[in-house]
Amino acid sequence: MEEERPVYLQQIPSEDWEKTSTSVKKLVEEMEQRIEKLEQPVEVLVAQQQLLALS
Repeated sequence: MEEERPVYLQQIPSEDWEKTSTSVKKLVEEMEQRIEKLEQPVEVLVAQQQLLALS
């Protein structure tokens, strides 16, 4: 059974990802983690804005 791939990897064919060098894979994974951290506060702000709009 194949392990489910992270969302960012679903856009890259498995064959291409397997050919990718370790250093590039590491960079892509670190960038994904950074993006996730940056998106969290934005999601909170959007939720707060929606609550204020309903008031």
